[in-house]
Amino acid sequence: MHPIKYLWAARAVVYKMTFGRIGNMTYIGRPTFIEGRKNIYIGNRVRVFPGIRMEAIGNGTIKIGDNTAIEQNVHITSGGGYTLATM
Repeated sequence: MHPIKYLWAARAVVYKMTFGRIGNMTYIGRPTFIEGRKNIYIGNRVRVFPGIRMEAIGNGTIKIGDNTAIEQNVHITSGGGYTLATM
């Protein structure tokens, strides 16, 4: 694994305290913006590359399934109901 990904994995461990859920073997690159963390659920073995912008506004919920890769500079928003990202 590339050395920077160890930092990303450590970031995911810290985020586990504020997100709805972050699964095992998940790593998260440096985000640009994250809002509504308690309504964001991330599965196991998820790779989130740098530049992610996630917004769970109001009752919005974002669920990212297992074995998913989200590439650089992606914007995911949910204002109500669910936004799902799966492979």
